[in-house]
Amino acid sequence: MAFIILFFTSLNLFSTTNQISTPYSAVYNHLKYLQEDSFNPEKSSKSFYIEDKEKAIEIAKKLKRYLDANGKFVELDKIPTNPNYIDSLTGNSVFYLFKDDENVFLEKINDNWYYSRFTSSITPKLYESIFPIGLKKILSYLPDFVNSKFIGLEFWKIIGLLVYLILSLVLYLSIKGLINRYVLRLLNKIIRGNITLKPISNASSPLSIVLVLYILSNMIVYLMLPINLSKILSNIINFLYPFLLTIVFYRITELVAEVFERIAERTETTTDDQLVPLVSKSIKVVVVVVGSFYIVDSTGVDYTPLLAGASIGGLALALAAQDTVKNFFGSVTIFTDKPFDVGDWIVFGSHEGTVEEVGVRSTRVRTFYNSLVSIPNGKISDMTIDNMGKRQYRRYTTKLNVRYDIPISRIENYVEKLKETVLNLENTRKDYFEIHINDLSDSSIQILIYIFFEVENWTEELKSRQKFIVEALKLAEECKVKFAYPTQSIQIEKYNNDDIL
Repeated sequence: MAFIILFFTSLNLFSTTNQISTPYSAVYNHLKYLQEDSFNPEKSSKSFYIEDKEKAIEIAKKLKRYLDANGKFVELDKIPTNPNYIDSLTGNSVFYLFKDDENVFLEKINDNWYYSRFTSSITPKLYESIFPIGLKKILSYLPDFVNSKFIGLEFWKIIGLLVYLILSLVLYLSIKGLINRYVLRLLNKIIRGNITLKPISNASSPLSIVLVLYILSNMIVYLMLPINLSKILSNIINFLYPFLLTIVFYRITELVAEVFERIAERTETTTDDQLVPLVSKSIKVVVVVVGSFYIVDSTGVDYTPLLAGASIGGLALALAAQDTVKNFFGSVTIFTDKPFDVGDWIVFGSHEGTVEEVGVRSTRVRTFYNSLVSIPNGKISDMTIDNMGKRQYRRYTTKLNVRYDIPISRIENYVEKLKETVLNLENTRKDYFEIHINDLSDSSIQILIYIFFEVENWTEELKSRQKFIVEALKLAEECKVKFAYPTQSIQIEKYNNDDIL
């Protein structure tokens, strides 16, 4: 009889040993015997290397509640079944259940697998973080019906969910109101202009939701929801974080663009008016692309093949769109170096005209015979550009031809009067000009006029020229100076017949 008892005892020990001989069997044993239909905490505690049975049972229960409350769903099919499993990173016989939680892992002890001694020691703290002692005491004072179940949940948990929904709405409205108020005040103070509330509200709405999710996601564990419901809520929150943050950064880009547009409106140059939308669109593309990868990652989908495909496709696209890329960087060069602004009169290559638009791919110039020339930005950024619109002064030079029969005293008086005219007229440069008797031609005495107009565009230059020319003609009448016309004298000699012979 003693032999039979010893045999069955050794058989029982053998089965227990086999039960936790792999990481898979240790986790399976822990979770299986804490389910409602197979509840046996004593068997579940065998997955913990703890001599005190009561303590082992307590740790097993608390760890299970911690996993359930945080929605940490254990995927058994991904747990190794090899008893000699070695972690590739540490080189030790350990296995981490979750990538995002280094507190919960198993280790091999005496040829068997258990939850690590570190996990066992920290489990009480993990449990207290999601199920405070005070909450349990409060529930003990409530009527018994709060522990009764409705649609699979204790009644107090359903009430807790409703309270969380109401609290979420209150927090959302409060956070959004504070952001709108103080950001609007700050921006109006910085740029000293009227920023509308709409772009701020567009950005603050998803940002407020993100903050509410962060606050409540750390509080919802107190409800101790079932693992399936906790997992669903956890997956939704993990998806909403990158999705909403992508919207936040997208809307913030729009808000910042509007701020810089208001600043650009106050500058004299028009190039920055077009630079702001270009930079804004580029940043939006980056935000959407990066955000998309984070969103895909939150769903658990492996986007490595997508990255590889995007790299190959991107290379092919880059080779096929070399000119487009060159034109894009050409436009960046134009916006940063600012060789010209919209409205400037420029001379480049064999063309000249007024700049009408600087786009992402090309620059459009309206010529003086009203045609429209489009030049790729990649080419125009390499050209020598003579920007006539950036001139501080616009030169006007000509020569007045005075007849030889006019007395020199009148001509000298006329020259002095012309100098006085330059000093008295508007829009003329007063510190430097030249008006002198300059040369003697075949049919006239030449007066050189070399002056400058300080005007902003060609139309104003022509008006200033007209004023000066009209004043010069009036002075010529007053000073009795007459201008010479190009003339030629032909002298015909007479010959005698004897001379011819």
